[in-house]
Amino acid sequence: MERIYISAPITGQEETAEARFRDAEILLRSEGYEPVNPYERNKGYAKWEDAVLADLRLLKGCDGIMLCKGWRMSRGCEIERLFARGMGKEIIFEEMLVLERGGEG
Repeated sequence: MERIYISAPITGQEETAEARFRDAEILLRSEGYEPVNPYERNKGYAKWEDAVLADLRLLKGCDGIMLCKGWRMSRGCEIERLFARGMGKEIIFEEMLVLERGGEG
């Protein structure tokens, strides 16, 4: 089973981020992937940069990344996307999975 890292905006969206990551986990499982959720791990870092570095280490061990709605507006998501691309990992867009399932993206 492919391990897919979830990349979604957190900064500025703290009130909704946890639910967004949980929904992304459900979507990935329904598609047969093993979701890797970095959200809980980020809570222990005082500095944004430290959280991003920890996330990149986590992403390194995954087969791919899913970019969630709003990723283009997130500096952290863009860093994760570039890292995944540079490492030759599969890139999945949440909007495409939702549309394929007949939902709204």
